[in-house]
Amino acid sequence: MADVSKLNLYGDVYNIKDATARQNAQDASTAAETAQQTASNAVQTANTAKTTADSASKNATTALESATAALSGANIIEYQADSETINISKVEV
Repeated sequence: MADVSKLNLYGDVYNIKDATARQNAQDASTAAETAQQTASNAVQTANTAKTTADSASKNATTALESATAALSGANIIEYQADSETINISKVEV
């Protein structure tokens, strides 16, 4: 069946469909679909950023633990030239 937009009734023409309204509805639907995809992409990007931040935090914690362990076994060696003395002491962590 044809898509009817006007009706001729006894010589009088009546608009029964608004072509502009149909196009506006289609444009709104397209815009909504685009917004949905954009939001989905934003959520995916945010999740990736969170995963990366969590990994960086874990790496920083591991580095701190390694540095603390290295320092706990370290010695400080100082040479005092005026008294020709070498001082050796443990690092306090």
